[in-house]
Amino acid sequence: MDRNDWCKTANPFVILNFQNLKILTFDLNSVSAPFNIGNGVRQGGVLSPTLFCRYINDLLLELASTNAGCYIGNLCYNVLSYADDLVLCAPSWVALQSLIDVLF
Repeated sequence: MDRNDWCKTANPFVILNFQNLKILTFDLNSVSAPFNIGNGVRQGGVLSPTLFCRYINDLLLELASTNAGCYIGNLCYNVLSYADDLVLCAPSWVALQSLIDVLF
């Protein structure tokens, strides 16, 4: 299943849980007005790690399938990831652009 299609079959509870999200920001002296969140998962939400892993796994596989990256021996390294951080590795700007194109 394509990473953009999997949410179409999501449980209605999951969809309801992530619709119309509003958050506030805090600093030392004030609280913002509520504003809508258009994408992403809830910070600290029970389902957030599972939903993020489901999305990011397909993205990493798609990046790896491009074979554009830095080779060490016969292994291609084009993305390093840890938690929600990604590093794209490429030997040229053309190869880097091809990896960026996968992300968008």
